[in-house]
Amino acid sequence: MSADARHLLLSTIEAAAAVVQLAEARDWVQQMLSGIENPVVTPLPYHGVLLNGELHSVYATPEEAAAAAGPGMEIRTLWPRPKGGQQ
Repeated sequence: MSADARHLLLSTIEAAAAVVQLAEARDWVQQMLSGIENPVVTPLPYHGVLLNGELHSVYATPEEAAAAAGPGMEIRTLWPRPKGGQQ
């Protein structure tokens, strides 16, 4: 992977992570405000754009991934791994 490709991948991962974390935090706050004592937020997926089977970039929404995908690229839903060894 070239340095430019690596930079693009890392920058899209960071941007997607920020959007996903904000959406999860908003869901948690909304649950608290609605009176739920122990909010549970299901981790949101990321949407990867792959080129020839290799991860090219990552987005927070399928619409962003579709807009960034070019000819011959595949969009795949990427679910986060459970935290703390949970399955």
